Amino acid sequence: MAFIKKENLQIIFKYLFAFIFLFSVYTKLISYEDFNSFLENLFQIPWRLALIVANILLAIEFFLGVSFVIEKNIDSLIGVSLFLLIVFTIFNALLFIFDLSSECYCFGNFWSMSPIESIIKNCIMICGLFYLKKTNFSFLRVKQFFVLVIIILIFNFSLTTPANLFSYAIPEISYSKIRDRKSILLIDARDKKAYALRHIQYTI
Repeated sequence: MAFIKKENLQIIFKYLFAFIFLFSVYTKLISYEDFNSFLENLFQIPWRLALIVANILLAIEFFLGVSFVIEKNIDSLIGVSLFLLIVFTIFNALLFIFDLSSECYCFGNFWSMSPIESIIKNCIMICGLFYLKKTNFSFLRVKQFFVLVIIILIFNFSLTTPANLFSYAIPEISYSKIRDRKSILLIDARDKKAYALRHIQYTI
């Protein structure tokens, strides 16, 4: 490691953080339905509110990932990333303490990760952020803030608008693998507005 200059090591960390945030967005998008259902069932909130929360998280992670790549001055990005990781760490700690879930869905269904594993990952990333910047942290500049707001709006519009908004065709139904002794969880994979999240009593 002695032959790697500190400046080069900081660049490596910079792009590593970009990759982690963008990879997190990608893995959540390919398991979007499950991630939304996870938030909906965990917080017991309406599915549309769960969609908005999921989209905001995805938009923030996407913004940070892209910004780490294109921004030269990443001081404000480090501050926001640190805050986000602390919130995620507290969230995972609550999942573990109260045994709310064995999965954190940090990387969707692509990479199964327990709350404890996620906490360890977050602590390592927090140490990396402190390595990148050891002075006072700053918040987003006005320009960055407006870009983040625009990305959030784009994510919410593009991901919450039904594909069959102007069609009256009955959407197909797919059954999840989630099953207990007396019920099957029915999830419409294309139009939750029509079928929502419901339980049908089923006798095995």
